Amino acid sequence: MDSQTAFQLNFDFLTSKPIVVELSAAQVSSDAGLFPFRQLDEQIGLTRGFAEPLTDRRDAGRIGHSFLEMVRMRVYGILAGYPDQNDHDVLRSDPVCKLICDRSINDDDLEHVVDHLREAWPAVRIHLRGDSGFGKPVMYDGCERLEIDYTLGLSMNARLKQLSENTLETAVKRFEADGESQRLFCAFCYKAESWPVQRWVVVKCEANAQGTNCRAVVSNRTGAFVLPQACVNQPAAWWCSSLPVGPI
Repeated sequence: MDSQTAFQLNFDFLTSKPIVVELSAAQVSSDAGLFPFRQLDEQIGLTRGFAEPLTDRRDAGRIGHSFLEMVRMRVYGILAGYPDQNDHDVLRSDPVCKLICDRSINDDDLEHVVDHLREAWPAVRIHLRGDSGFGKPVMYDGCERLEIDYTLGLSMNARLKQLSENTLETAVKRFEADGESQRLFCAFCYKAESWPVQRWVVVKCEANAQGTNCRAVVSNRTGAFVLPQACVNQPAAWWCSSLPVGPI
């Protein structure tokens, strides 16, 4: 059992994007401990109960932050050990703090994090991975501009299904022949309508007693151009996050 599958927590307070906490050797936000507090807050309604009775007399068209967001940021900041209101000038760009206040992570946030990492560790090599919720053109462009390696989930569509059809058919035939669960991979260059360039896509095709399943990732990591045999015997959540690094 590897460290990632040995410990894992799931939070559902952000309905638009699942959040999974797992052990990692990578350098990540030091404020991830706020996720359990955010989950508890969602269950007991502490900050919402505080914010809802307040009357907001501001011009609705000029509001950048709701009372609920401001209450949460202040409460969570104190819980994280930031009692000074001035600390929020920095915390406002922390990806964890944005998520727990229902704010999305964008390219500016990514650059902010990368700048701080490279200031502390000039030679650090950064790898970004996430599900299809993070697979947006602004994220691809930002990673490529900042020279970050990435592996991001990609929702299957008609074109991707067509390009991976032969691999899936092979997996099904092998399963029908010997009854053993099959997990095969294919990879190709692909360009979505919203992408200015082609990018490398890896598709995993499974066939087993439960049926068939295909999942895709888009990646610029060197190892993504060589499909590793090691992926075949790994859990489904592992293969898209552990593509090898190094020269082809």
